[in-house]
Amino acid sequence: MFNQLRAIFACKTRKSLFLVQIYLMKILLAIVLCMSFVSTNAGKLITNSYRIETGLCPDNQISCKDIDVTLIDRITGDTAKYVGETVHAPCNLDVSKCLFRGYLFYTEDKQFIIHVDGILEVNSKTGQGILVEKGNWLY
Repeated sequence: MFNQLRAIFACKTRKSLFLVQIYLMKILLAIVLCMSFVSTNAGKLITNSYRIETGLCPDNQISCKDIDVTLIDRITGDTAKYVGETVHAPCNLDVSKCLFRGYLFYTEDKQFIIHVDGILEVNSKTGQGILVEKGNWLY
C-alpha cells in the first residue's frame, strides 16, 4: 500500500513517506473522532442499580425530545421503555444548543437524569433525591 502511495505522491525519500503516513494517520484520527461524537448520543449506561439503553435522535438531529430509553432494574430484572430527551448546555449569547450534557426522562413516579460522565441521578416527582450513582458507558 505504501509503495502505491509513494508512486502517487512521488515520494522518493523516507522522510516524504513518513510525512504521508502522518497525514493519513491524521485523517484516520479525524474520522474516528467524528464517529465517536456520533456514538456519544447512543449507548448503554451500567450502574449498580440500573442498565439504561438510549437510542439516537431521529433524522440524525443533535438534540431531540423523543429519544427511546430502555430502563432495566438490575436488582429486580424489571424492564420498561420510556421516551426521553437530550440535555444540552446553551451556547454563549446564543439560543441554540451546544454542549451535550446527557439525557432526561420520567417514569410514573421518578425523574432520571443521565449525565454524559456516567452519573445517574434519580429524583422523586417532587424533586427529592432518591439515588445518585456512577456508572460506565458501553458503546
